[in-house]
Amino acid sequence: MRPKRYPYGKSYPSNKLSKPIKELTIIFRGNESVPEVILNGINFKNSRAGLVSLNLNWHTKDIQSIDELVERKVSLEYYDNPGLDMSLCKLSQSFKL
Repeated sequence: MRPKRYPYGKSYPSNKLSKPIKELTIIFRGNESVPEVILNGINFKNSRAGLVSLNLNWHTKDIQSIDELVERKVSLEYYDNPGLDMSLCKLSQSFKL
């Protein structure tokens, strides 16, 4: 079965107007083993999504020119609806100032 994409099976054209990551909030707490992740207003903990990996590659110190800002990338993997019906969702998006 092919993994669904966020949000839940909708596909996005690859243009600048439809970025899958519009708002991402990550909260680390010392007493919890998993960070709180809120993607586009949906809290992973409340929606039972299972975080697999979260990568932030900003490469600020390595920038040689303004064109290299495209290398700023956020990648996110999570299980949507854990249980018998779960699917692995993968998001990756570059950011440019």
